Amino acid sequence: MYATDSQSPLLYGIMSGLWAIGLVVGGPVGSAFVQSSATTWRWAFFINLPFLGLAIICALIFVPGRPETNNLPLRDRLADIDILGIVLQVATTVLFAIAATFSGPVWEWSSAPCIAIWTTFAVVLAAWVVQQLRSYQKRPRHQVVPIKIMARRHMIPLWVASGCAGATYAIMLYYMPLFYAFSKGLSALQQT
Repeated sequence: MYATDSQSPLLYGIMSGLWAIGLVVGGPVGSAFVQSSATTWRWAFFINLPFLGLAIICALIFVPGRPETNNLPLRDRLADIDILGIVLQVATTVLFAIAATFSGPVWEWSSAPCIAIWTTFAVVLAAWVVQQLRSYQKRPRHQVVPIKIMARRHMIPLWVASGCAGATYAIMLYYMPLFYAFSKGLSALQQT
């Protein structure tokens, strides 16, 4: 977001509050959909669509553009997007998820598909890192990952803390319902 220093704390507070509400409300609502005979688990996804539409409309109305690009034509603004960086980053993430998920349970570790997917992941990851380091096809200001930030040592504790918080959240979100379902025999709604 493009906000002044005085607006940033308020905006971060609003975003964090909405995120927390989603965490608290999402589990029970999703569980209610699963247990109801009138709905299926797919409704846990469908209910998000009106909120997504509202968020897009609010963003288009209330979020200002970058001041330095407001006067540029749309073609020039689209040309500033790091398409190659985005494609390589998404491909790296998807390939890693597929490789980490299927290696072992689905594919033998020494099988051709397993070796091929890990090799492809390594090649695409290397291409993405080189593209970001060399600013290939983009000015450094418009990269997917701003490499200059990586060189700031005082940011490392922030990254470690954010990674630990994200891991803790993901572990609790995934494993707590499984624990209550399998060891305590609770229903989907009781788990939340």
